Amino acid sequence: MRFTYAGGITGTGSLTKSGAGNLVLSGTNSYTGPTSGAAGRLSVNGSLANTAVTVASAAELGGSGSIVGALTVNNGGTLAPGNSIAALSVGDTTFDGGSTFAYEVDSTNVGSLGSAADLLVVGSDLDIAAGTVLSFTDLNNAPNAFADGTIFALINYSGTWDGGVFTFNSQSLADGDRFFVGAEEWQIDYNSPTGGLNFTSDYVSGSFVTVTAVPEPTTLAILAAAGCLAAIRRYRA
Repeated sequence: MRFTYAGGITGTGSLTKSGAGNLVLSGTNSYTGPTSGAAGRLSVNGSLANTAVTVASAAELGGSGSIVGALTVNNGGTLAPGNSIAALSVGDTTFDGGSTFAYEVDSTNVGSLGSAADLLVVGSDLDIAAGTVLSFTDLNNAPNAFADGTIFALINYSGTWDGGVFTFNSQSLADGDRFFVGAEEWQIDYNSPTGGLNFTSDYVSGSFVTVTAVPEPTTLAILAAAGCLAAIRRYRA
């Protein structure tokens, strides 16, 4: 069940999303009390200007809008930017251990890479506690659909990163590690000075958590052979 509220909520009160289903806030909201996603899904497609947000266990937060206040994703809670693939802007963000960051790419959209992967924009610090789960899904799961070297930004953060890393398939995913999603291999960078190809107009000044499509072994061999051939030609010249 999905319910959309397009109006603006004002005042000093708080908001709690309880019960199953998806509550979509598409208006401009300026209330100053806390916001809690206690159950089901809360989708912020509009804006929350003055509230801190907590995502409780078994609840989910998403949307394509903006949240200015601090965001905490509790153990068992999920942060999933977009309504499918989109960019979501939030404030200071903390992933507690056992929380999930649900990230999506779409390999049917290789002709328009700017909207082929989710983006989370963090307007302050990024804290990732041990045991935070990265859920990485290709909506199409086409094998090796993305060109070698394709870079997507998972997270763009304007403040500092605490050095914490995600867990993927029950393994800690350290900076520079590689992992497979279907047949596609990716390499993660938690502190890149540059972003990727997705939603670049939403970027803020700062650093990025990025993933890069890794060339297949045959591609690497061809590139290495081409480099050797070029070196031989230079030597003979």
